[in-house]
Amino acid sequence: MQLIYDNIVASMVGAAVILVMVFTNHQTQIAASEAAGFYIMQQQLIDFTSTLQRDMQNVSSVVDTEMADSTFSFFAQVSPSDTTKMQVIYLRKTVGSRYVDGANVPLYQIERYVNGAIAGGGIASVTEWSIEVLNGEGNSIIDPANARQVAINFRVVPPIDVEVIEGITVGDTRWETTFHPTMLRDSSL
Repeated sequence: MQLIYDNIVASMVGAAVILVMVFTNHQTQIAASEAAGFYIMQQQLIDFTSTLQRDMQNVSSVVDTEMADSTFSFFAQVSPSDTTKMQVIYLRKTVGSRYVDGANVPLYQIERYVNGAIAGGGIASVTEWSIEVLNGEGNSIIDPANARQVAINFRVVPPIDVEVIEGITVGDTRWETTFHPTMLRDSSL
Protein backbone atom coordinates (compact mmCIF):
# COMPACT_ATOMS: atom_id res chain seq x y z
CA MET A 1 0.00 0.00 0.00
CA GLN A 2 2.85 2.34 0.84
CA LEU A 3 4.37 1.67 -2.59
CA ILE A 4 1.14 2.65 -4.36
CA TYR A 5 0.86 5.79 -2.24
CA ASP A 6 4.48 6.76 -3.02
CA ASN A 7 3.92 6.25 -6.75
CA ILE A 8 0.77 8.41 -6.73
CA VAL A 9 2.55 11.21 -4.83
CA ALA A 10 5.56 11.01 -7.17
CA SER A 11 3.26 11.16 -10.21
CA MET A 12 1.45 14.22 -8.85
CA VAL A 13 4.71 16.01 -8.02
CA GLY A 14 6.12 15.13 -11.46
CA ALA A 15 2.96 16.38 -13.20
CA ALA A 16 3.08 19.64 -11.22
CA VAL A 17 6.73 20.19 -12.15
CA ILE A 18 5.99 19.51 -15.83
CA LEU A 19 3.04 21.94 -15.80
CA VAL A 20 5.19 24.66 -14.21
CA MET A 21 7.88 24.09 -16.86
CA VAL A 22 5.33 24.23 -19.71
CA PHE A 23 3.77 27.42 -18.32
CA THR A 24 7.19 29.07 -17.90
CA ASN A 25 8.21 28.07 -21.42
CA HIS A 26 4.96 29.47 -22.83
CA GLN A 27 5.45 32.81 -21.04
CA THR A 28 9.03 32.98 -22.32
CA GLN A 29 7.83 32.41 -25.89
CA ILE A 30 5.24 35.19 -25.55
CA ALA A 31 7.86 37.58 -24.17
CA ALA A 32 10.25 36.71 -27.01
CA SER A 33 7.49 37.28 -29.60
CA GLU A 34 6.63 40.64 -28.03
CA ALA A 35 10.27 41.70 -28.04
CA ALA A 36 10.75 40.63 -31.67
CA GLY A 37 7.58 42.44 -32.77
CA PHE A 38 8.56 45.62 -30.93
CA TYR A 39 12.09 45.52 -32.36
CA ILE A 40 10.79 45.04 -35.92
CA MET A 41 8.32 47.91 -35.41
CA GLN A 42 11.07 50.22 -34.17
CA GLN A 43 13.36 49.36 -37.10
CA GLN A 44 10.57 49.92 -39.63
CA LEU A 45 9.69 53.20 -37.94
CA ILE A 46 13.29 54.42 -38.06
CA ASP A 47 13.64 53.50 -41.74
CA PHE A 48 10.29 55.06 -42.66
CA THR A 49 10.83 58.30 -40.75
CA SER A 50 14.31 58.69 -42.24
CA THR A 51 12.87 58.47 -45.76
CA LEU A 52 9.96 60.73 -44.83
CA GLN A 53 12.26 63.35 -43.31
CA ARG A 54 14.51 63.33 -46.37
CA ASP A 55 11.48 63.77 -48.65
CA MET A 56 9.96 66.54 -46.51
CA GLN A 57 13.22 68.49 -46.30
CA ASN A 58 13.34 68.61 -50.09
CA VAL A 59 9.70 69.47 -50.88
CA SER A 60 9.54 72.23 -53.50
CA SER A 61 5.77 72.29 -54.12
CA VAL A 62 2.69 70.54 -52.83
CA VAL A 63 0.12 69.08 -55.22
CA ASP A 64 -2.63 68.47 -52.63
CA THR A 65 -3.34 70.46 -49.49
CA GLU A 66 -5.14 67.54 -47.86
CA MET A 67 -4.63 63.83 -47.98
CA ALA A 68 -7.37 63.25 -50.56
CA ASP A 69 -8.42 59.64 -51.14
CA SER A 70 -5.58 58.37 -48.95
CA THR A 71 -2.95 60.00 -51.16
CA PHE A 72 -0.52 62.83 -50.45
CA SER A 73 1.46 64.15 -53.42
CA PHE A 74 4.24 66.70 -53.77
CA PHE A 75 7.31 67.53 -55.85
CA ALA A 76 10.74 67.15 -54.29
CA GLN A 77 14.40 66.74 -55.05
CA VAL A 78 14.77 63.00 -54.38
CA SER A 79 18.49 62.55 -55.01
CA PRO A 80 21.20 64.76 -53.50
CA SER A 81 23.21 64.54 -56.73
CA ASP A 82 20.28 65.38 -59.05
CA THR A 83 18.39 68.68 -58.70
CA THR A 84 15.47 67.45 -60.84
CA LYS A 85 12.14 67.75 -59.03
CA MET A 86 10.17 64.50 -59.09
CA GLN A 87 6.63 63.75 -58.01
CA VAL A 88 6.54 61.82 -54.73
CA ILE A 89 3.31 60.16 -53.62
CA TYR A 90 2.55 58.57 -50.27
CA LEU A 91 -0.38 56.19 -50.73
CA ARG A 92 -2.32 54.66 -47.82
CA LYS A 93 -3.81 51.21 -48.49
CA THR A 94 -6.00 49.18 -46.14
CA VAL A 95 -4.45 45.75 -45.56
CA GLY A 96 -6.56 44.38 -42.70
CA SER A 97 -7.43 45.18 -39.12
CA ARG A 98 -5.82 44.90 -35.70
CA TYR A 99 -7.08 44.79 -32.13
CA VAL A 100 -5.66 47.90 -30.42
CA ASP A 101 -6.68 49.46 -27.10
CA GLY A 102 -9.83 47.37 -26.84
CA ALA A 103 -11.09 48.13 -30.36
CA ASN A 104 -10.67 46.64 -33.80
CA VAL A 105 -9.01 49.30 -35.98
CA PRO A 106 -8.05 49.31 -39.68
CA LEU A 107 -4.46 48.42 -40.49
CA TYR A 108 -2.82 50.39 -43.31
CA GLN A 109 0.26 50.08 -45.45
CA ILE A 110 1.93 53.29 -46.59
CA GLU A 111 3.57 52.99 -50.00
CA ARG A 112 5.95 55.54 -51.46
CA TYR A 113 6.03 56.24 -55.19
CA VAL A 114 8.50 58.39 -57.10
CA ASN A 115 7.45 59.42 -60.63
CA GLY A 116 4.71 56.77 -60.62
CA ALA A 117 6.94 53.82 -59.68
CA ILE A 118 7.02 52.24 -56.24
CA ALA A 119 10.26 53.41 -54.64
CA GLY A 120 10.45 51.71 -51.27
CA GLY A 121 10.68 53.45 -47.96
CA GLY A 122 7.10 52.58 -46.94
CA ILE A 123 5.76 50.98 -43.78
CA ALA A 124 3.18 48.23 -43.35
CA SER A 125 1.63 48.39 -39.88
CA VAL A 126 0.05 51.84 -39.54
CA THR A 127 -3.28 52.32 -37.72
CA GLU A 128 -3.54 56.12 -38.03
CA TRP A 129 -2.15 58.38 -40.76
CA SER A 130 -2.82 62.05 -41.35
CA ILE A 131 -1.05 64.79 -43.28
CA GLU A 132 -1.99 68.45 -43.28
CA VAL A 133 -0.43 71.27 -45.27
CA LEU A 134 -0.19 74.56 -43.37
CA ASN A 135 0.67 78.19 -44.11
CA GLY A 136 3.48 80.09 -42.38
CA GLU A 137 1.36 80.70 -39.28
CA GLY A 138 0.42 77.04 -38.92
CA ASN A 139 -3.16 77.34 -40.21
CA SER A 140 -4.81 74.98 -42.69
CA ILE A 141 -4.83 76.15 -46.30
CA ILE A 142 -6.75 75.47 -49.49
CA ASP A 143 -4.39 76.89 -52.14
CA PRO A 144 -1.17 74.82 -52.47
CA ALA A 145 0.72 78.01 -53.39
CA ASN A 146 0.37 79.10 -49.73
CA ALA A 147 2.02 75.94 -48.39
CA ARG A 148 4.91 76.57 -45.99
CA GLN A 149 4.68 73.65 -43.53
CA VAL A 150 3.64 69.99 -43.58
CA ALA A 151 2.24 68.38 -40.41
CA ILE A 152 2.38 64.58 -40.26
CA ASN A 153 0.93 62.29 -37.60
CA PHE A 154 0.82 58.51 -37.58
CA ARG A 155 0.57 55.54 -35.24
CA VAL A 156 2.40 52.25 -35.80
CA VAL A 157 1.77 48.85 -34.22
CA PRO A 158 4.09 45.82 -34.28
CA PRO A 159 3.81 43.83 -37.52
CA ILE A 160 3.53 40.63 -35.46
CA ASP A 161 0.14 40.51 -33.72
CA VAL A 162 0.80 38.97 -30.30
CA GLU A 163 -2.21 38.74 -28.01
CA VAL A 164 -0.74 38.52 -24.54
CA ILE A 165 -3.63 38.18 -22.11
CA GLU A 166 -7.33 38.57 -22.83
CA GLY A 167 -6.96 40.70 -25.95
CA ILE A 168 -4.25 43.02 -24.63
CA THR A 169 -1.66 43.62 -27.34
CA VAL A 170 1.83 45.05 -27.40
CA GLY A 171 1.90 48.84 -27.30
CA ASP A 172 2.03 51.07 -30.32
CA THR A 173 4.22 54.03 -31.18
CA ARG A 174 2.97 57.46 -32.21
CA TRP A 175 5.04 59.80 -34.35
CA GLU A 176 4.10 63.41 -34.94
CA THR A 177 6.00 66.36 -36.37
CA THR A 178 5.70 69.47 -38.49
CA PHE A 179 8.22 70.03 -41.27
CA HIS A 180 9.26 73.46 -42.51
CA PRO A 181 10.78 72.64 -45.94
CA THR A 182 13.34 75.22 -47.02
CA MET A 183 12.21 75.22 -50.65
CA LEU A 184 8.58 75.92 -49.62
CA ARG A 185 9.67 78.81 -47.40
CA ASP A 186 11.99 80.21 -50.09
CA SER A 187 9.16 80.26 -52.62
CA SER A 188 7.44 82.95 -50.53
CA LEU A 189 10.49 85.26 -50.43
